[in-house]
Amino acid sequence: MHLSPSIKNIIQTVEDLSGRPVVVQEDASLSVISTVTTARGSAPFHLVRHKPVGELLNYTLAYQLGFLVRLFSLPKDDRWETSASDEERALAIKESGLSELDPQLASSLLDSIIIQLRSCVVGFKVDEWIAESYPELKPEQEASAHEQLKQNAMSLSPEIRSQYPRKLIDTNSTMNAAYAKYWSGRLDDPQILLPYESLGYTKDANALYDVFLDTGDDPSFDRTLDDQTCRRSILPFAALFQDSGARRLSTALVSGSTTR
Repeated sequence: MHLSPSIKNIIQTVEDLSGRPVVVQEDASLSVISTVTTARGSAPFHLVRHKPVGELLNYTLAYQLGFLVRLFSLPKDDRWETSASDEERALAIKESGLSELDPQLASSLLDSIIIQLRSCVVGFKVDEWIAESYPELKPEQEASAHEQLKQNAMSLSPEIRSQYPRKLIDTNSTMNAAYAKYWSGRLDDPQILLPYESLGYTKDANALYDVFLDTGDDPSFDRTLDDQTCRRSILPFAALFQDSGARRLSTALVSGSTTR
């Protein structure tokens, strides 16, 4: 595994801020491109796992590590993460129509939405940080965005949309449309948005994008970003913010709506 000096620098930053080492593992079985598990309690290290991504490895790691940099840049009492209690998960599954699916699949889909809620707008801040602090990663960053945009667009096919509850599809598609909005600007390519415009997701995507524009870049605003992302999502969702010690700090039940 060849890590660039930039990635080694980011890893060192995370380790200095958190007091825990970072372990990077390739995992071909992942259903997503990459994921990060934050060390909590007595856990000895932060774990970043990634699919085999070839030449996109350094950007892939920088993106996940960026969330850890933002989290541990804050004082301990101000560290927040998005999750949900068992009761809130049950409510979200019921109100989203996921209860009609196999319980294991429903739980997995809900986990995916929780991750997407977290990475949607805060992820834009991470990408801005990468672009400004590590411009040498720009080619990987843009190549990764093109690949992600292509994968997201595939989920708009009628065959896939017919397999899942409408509220889940709309929540996922709205956040994908916000991602397309962000990258259409970065890549100067307005056509990226066209598939989402044709299905009526522009209004809700713009609302999410406005959260990104209207909120400061400092990590201290991440809780606001998470909260507003949940509030402007379509899926009725219980957004629970916890600190790194898993102590419940606040709960906001979100019941959004949209017009198509």
